[in-house]
Amino acid sequence: MKSVKIGELKNKLSGYLREVRRGEEILIQDRDIPVAKIIPYVPDSIEEQHRILIATGQMTPPKSTEPREEFLKRFRSRPAPKIPGRLAIQAILDEREEGY
Repeated sequence: MKSVKIGELKNKLSGYLREVRRGEEILIQDRDIPVAKIIPYVPDSIEEQHRILIATGQMTPPKSTEPREEFLKRFRSRPAPKIPGRLAIQAILDEREEGY
């Protein structure tokens, strides 16, 4: 864990925050006495994680606001597609050849 005095922290705050984003913890000292610690933020919930991923462009929000349970119920009520077995097997083999 790094230790930094308040004056240095104020002068180089952006750099220290970059280190915290990478997982580093920073101990803040006032006249050599520890007074605070900056630690990486960890979201409390899945929803909060999603908001962060969306805000950073790592995830796209869903286009529908329909609750997941309702979507699954509607999806499962649809008839299953009828595909001949040989076509399904060939599709799987072709996909394996492509490396997916």
